[in-house]
Order: sequence, then C-alpha cells, then structure tokens
Amino acid sequence: MMACGSSSTEVEDEYEKLVIRMNPPRVSVDNNSCKKATLINVQSANKPGSLLEVVQSFM
Repeated sequence: MMACGSSSTEVEDEYEKLVIRMNPPRVSVDNNSCKKATLINVQSANKPGSLLEVVQSFM
C-alpha cells in the first residue's frame, strides 16, 4: 500500500535504495586458484553503472 502523496516512482526509488543498503558490495580476492592471475569476485546489487564503478576503481 502506498503512502498518501507518494507516486509509484518515488516508492520504487526508495525500494531500490533499500535493496542497495541491504546488499553492500562484497569483494573477494583469490590468489590460489590460478598461478598466473589474481581472481577478483565482486558481488553487489544490480544497478546501472555498477560495473563501470568497479572497473574505474582499478585504474
């Protein structure tokens, strides 16, 4: 049920923010699986631009 005066878009935006807060990004680094490379596993909520943020953090 929507609150009075709230549009469905506002409610959806708040829900997306809640999902992101409840699922903060998790990163694991694995140097043991491969002798010639480091595996980095990033888990996060699906949101536009998240892959770009991860790639930019390595530069």
